[in-house]
Amino acid sequence: MIKMKTNLFLFILLIGLNSILNAQGPKKGLVAHYLFNGDTKDASGNLNHGYITGGVFSTKDRFNNECGAMKFNGSDGYIHVPHSKSLSAPQSEYSIALWFKALDGSEYSDLQWMTICCKSDLKEENSNSPQFRLQSTRYTVSMNTEFTEKFDHQIQFDTWYHYVVTYDGSYCRVYLNNKEIVNWAYKTKFEPNELAMEIGRDLPGNVEYFCGVMDELYIYDKALSPKEISKIYKDQSEKDSPKPCGPKVIEKVRIDTVIVNNTITRIDTVVINNTINANSEDCFNHPLFVDGDTIEYQQTVEVKNPNVKLLFYDAEKEDGDIVSINFNGAWVVERYYLRKKLTREPKSINLSLIPNFENYIFTKAWNLGSIPPNTLTVEIIDPKSNAPNRVINISSKIGRSGAIKLIYRP
Repeated sequence: MIKMKTNLFLFILLIGLNSILNAQGPKKGLVAHYLFNGDTKDASGNLNHGYITGGVFSTKDRFNNECGAMKFNGSDGYIHVPHSKSLSAPQSEYSIALWFKALDGSEYSDLQWMTICCKSDLKEENSNSPQFRLQSTRYTVSMNTEFTEKFDHQIQFDTWYHYVVTYDGSYCRVYLNNKEIVNWAYKTKFEPNELAMEIGRDLPGNVEYFCGVMDELYIYDKALSPKEISKIYKDQSEKDSPKPCGPKVIEKVRIDTVIVNNTITRIDTVVINNTINANSEDCFNHPLFVDGDTIEYQQTVEVKNPNVKLLFYDAEKEDGDIVSINFNGAWVVERYYLRKKLTREPKSINLSLIPNFENYIFTKAWNLGSIPPNTLTVEIIDPKSNAPNRVINISSKIGRSGAIKLIYRP
């Protein structure tokens, strides 16, 4: 009798493990996967993590779990995902799948704009901007600049739907709640670009924002089969998965200072659940734009000393690069002509870092020189480190500022 119970227990355990291993969508061709469980991290393993800008907030998912989905306010909220090699992959096929709930109250509520994602952050719309998109309204579906077809989705406000659009090189197909509702014959190639991907905003041409809730967003560089779509639709793994959230309690207010070459700048911050956040909106907490430029964070560096010295120079051939350099919101170097280290003494600054805070440095390119892109070499001198000086390259283009983060952990 005991043996039978043990075997039964093992059988049930194996079934449970099998269901966990087979949960969520297929892995082949997966470019990005956003669970939106209290954050905008990519669960695909491709590190296509997003950064919130404007009105995007954690909210309840379709299972009524707190912090299980993301709500977009329909006016200025979206998620910025820096360009990567994997995000360039959808070129001959693609699929985008998600759960969404449209909400009333935006400027375009009458059309129910379902602006899901767009591989572009430029105003101009052309053959490769966007590379790909999923922008729908109640009456249209759009995959790129050329392809916009009319169809009435017949969706209602405040109702969860599972939505999938696939392209296999010959047909675009639309699925709603696990049923193919329309298809069109179409042949094209998605022209790859190096632009960011934005979730919840479609910038080329007229700017449209999503007003509603998104969850479990998948992006593939292949056309999902009906069987694969059904697997995603029926997946219940998010019903009981951990949702890292809780009441955000302001514990204390403090004043920090940033010191650049003996000049003190005051920064008022609040400590929320032991996390330091600047209290100025988007100007000190991962800024994404400056003077019309998109900021791309390219590397994070940890140092052992709060006081470091940075040298700036051109490690490659001197080709006329001119840059400005910003540290934590303050321009510390203006329109500097980059020279090789052996040609001229490099420009240097002394920094005092805020502990346990993602201090950032970004560079604005004023030109690309004769050998684009514009590359700034940053040499980090950390007095307490036994390792050689860290040498980091920051790549920038006109309209796209490269950045690094410096972290000092006491």
